Amino acid sequence: MQIKVVVGLLAAMGALNISCRVAIAEDTIKVGVVLPLTGPFTGTGKQILSGARLYLQRNGDRVAGKKIELVVRDGGNAPDQSKRLTQELIVTDKVSLLAGYGLTPIAFAAAPLATNAEMPMVVMGAATSSVTEKSPFIVRTSFAQSASPYLLGTWLRKNGTKTAVTVVSDFAPGYDSEAAFSSAFQAAGARCWTNFVSRYKAQILLLFCKRRMSSGLTACSFSFPPGKRQRCFANLSNGAWTNRAFNWSGLVTSPTTNF
Repeated sequence: MQIKVVVGLLAAMGALNISCRVAIAEDTIKVGVVLPLTGPFTGTGKQILSGARLYLQRNGDRVAGKKIELVVRDGGNAPDQSKRLTQELIVTDKVSLLAGYGLTPIAFAAAPLATNAEMPMVVMGAATSSVTEKSPFIVRTSFAQSASPYLLGTWLRKNGTKTAVTVVSDFAPGYDSEAAFSSAFQAAGARCWTNFVSRYKAQILLLFCKRRMSSGLTACSFSFPPGKRQRCFANLSNGAWTNRAFNWSGLVTSPTTNF
């Protein structure tokens, strides 16, 4: 995560000559950072922010003679609040570029503001495939949600798995995961047994999967945001689910961890 944040800052700095004429004339370049620092996605926001601060600590806070200042705002997991904070960063704080945006709905909400201000926006978390299409000023340094489940679906199909189930959350990143896994898995005639969109508590989803297990289910693709459901499903790696295939893809981190 920290490496991705470093790359994001460097990419953003390289984009400064697009629209940041004011910043060039100033001694300080302000980077407006909007992240979920409270609420259920706190862990994601804190990791990104820690990575940005670590880069400045190790490499210094000056680039080409300009001081880099992070102006941090807590958008929680609320798109409206994050949009308002983004507007304040542009208009009131006079930032030179935007960064952060750990969740897809938040990135969607802020994208038009970046376009209107002609300001670079470095998305460091939000993973839905269409995020980068929402503004010509967006660059993403995290990952695309579809990558991890697509690779898992391909691997399972090539290794002889015939049936699988997807369990995803009911918004854009979840649907990205489901579509990618299903398209890869079913390419050679394998069948995605059930596509189950999760609106329910973890305990109900566990019962759902256990029933499928009794019918011969050997592979699952899960896509959840952090929280109780993800922790609950982690227990499936024990007991009867040992040596079965899992995909822990998710929303504001990397395909190799949760999101």
